[in-house]
Amino acid sequence: MNIIPSDGFIYEDETDDCYVTIKQDNLSNASFYKDVLYLRSKGFSKSLGVNITTDDAKAEYDKYSYLFCLYVNEEPTVSATVTFARDGKLDCEEFYPTKLIDRYRNVICSGTKFCVINKHECRIDIFANTLMHQMWHYAYNRGIRLDILNAKERLNEYYLRKGYLLVENSTFTHHKWRFRANVFLLPADSTINSMFKDIFLEGQDDLSVNEISKYVKLAKS
Repeated sequence: MNIIPSDGFIYEDETDDCYVTIKQDNLSNASFYKDVLYLRSKGFSKSLGVNITTDDAKAEYDKYSYLFCLYVNEEPTVSATVTFARDGKLDCEEFYPTKLIDRYRNVICSGTKFCVINKHECRIDIFANTLMHQMWHYAYNRGIRLDILNAKERLNEYYLRKGYLLVENSTFTHHKWRFRANVFLLPADSTINSMFKDIFLEGQDDLSVNEISKYVKLAKS
């Protein structure tokens, strides 16, 4: 892996016939925002079964969030948005545990709008995991110690496999897209068997499950 220090690139790799790059920036500088919106519109349209335009796919919190887009052979393939709670309201924050948000706002982020165009068959899981790992790495290095997000009910097993924890009795209806969602979170706890545990350095200001459990009730795995 090589880190490219300019033009918004934070990652590049070449495997077999695939040249993979990741761009990251905030909206005020993101020339690739159009690619993020393209992936959102395609992903939302397929997931919701209705036509979602790129304008529909815009979000109010985009203006203070960080955008990530993974390209395969220069084609936009996976995108996501990361909002730091210290910068502004999170998507669906009203459905998140208030005491937890209030206690840890300065170290909370929310990774949302995870959208994929599957042109690469079995490799798409590898690309999606690569983007998620880079997102966590980026956030962790900027003081983030807890990711909290909402996901469609059918994605429960997906996030559980990644190591995320389900908040008990957290099901709600998304105010814009009207799907049933659950709330998941993952603290930077190196003792959790998550796909990000190599990022979380023991003793480096980690946030344990035991600590956050004082403020939120987690579903039993």
